[in-house]
Amino acid sequence: MITLNLNKIINASLCLETDCFGRGFIAQSLCESGEDGMLAAYSYALVNSGANDRQTFLSHDRFLVADPAVSGEAVLRAFELTGDTCFKANVDNMLGYLMMHAPRTTDGVIFHYKENYNVGPGYTPMQIWACDCYAAPPFLAVMGELTEATKQYAGFYNYLVDERTGLFFESYDIGSNMYVSQRLSGTGNALALLGAARMIANAAIHNKIEVATDLSDAAVQLLKNILKFQLDDGLFYKILNDPLSPRDTATALMAACVIYRGISEGWLEDDLRQNADKAIDAAEKQINEYGFIQNPAGMTALTQSAFIIANAWQCK
Repeated sequence: MITLNLNKIINASLCLETDCFGRGFIAQSLCESGEDGMLAAYSYALVNSGANDRQTFLSHDRFLVADPAVSGEAVLRAFELTGDTCFKANVDNMLGYLMMHAPRTTDGVIFHYKENYNVGPGYTPMQIWACDCYAAPPFLAVMGELTEATKQYAGFYNYLVDERTGLFFESYDIGSNMYVSQRLSGTGNALALLGAARMIANAAIHNKIEVATDLSDAAVQLLKNILKFQLDDGLFYKILNDPLSPRDTATALMAACVIYRGISEGWLEDDLRQNADKAIDAAEKQINEYGFIQNPAGMTALTQSAFIIANAWQCK
């Protein structure tokens, strides 16, 4: 059981200046941990940072397609808490953008970048990224678009999963027909895992039992594939199969989130709890007096927020 002052960790998270994906992850941590007052306040900041087109919740980088959707469930929750229609208008706009206007492959999978983004010599903006499994699919699911959500997740899986390891490669360029990165990113795979876990819950809510079962089967297998690379201290390498890459706390904490959640929701056996407990123990040793988790691999927003989410599910 986490015994440290969680408020310090939450307050440290709220101090972070980060991109739209990181802001969304922080918002989701407040949503899943039941910090309703903070969530409502933070959501006002999110919608006020939005772009002036069909996207919402977007800060800093104007060339990302689905990253703003990471905030979607949290902002929808803010609407339920406050009744303020600005929140509902924002999630509806984001839904409309993803369903009708977002650039995508010929088989309908949403790209990571907008068409006008300059990705550098040899590449095109027509790219698929593993981290996007945590963006559009869970948001579409919470908005009731389960068919589209599962189509998107399956598309990412088909383009990116390595048949040998069962893990996601980092990114693929459709336009140039080559991988941008065939690294087995710890955070990329953990985000894909977290995205599936969130979709399971929404499939169950909408009584789509077959969809929930298929997603849980996929999540359990992906989790087990990731855990093959867990180190004795509970952490992972930033690149799962590269011992020269830094040790990464974020991947460990995101895996812990899914383990505690899966056990709580009944689609995961309790025997994996020890893997989550090891991750939490390792992270607790990295927390400084101000509530920041000093992850050697960086990624502060993901690390902080995953700790908060893991605590929430561990306590259920």
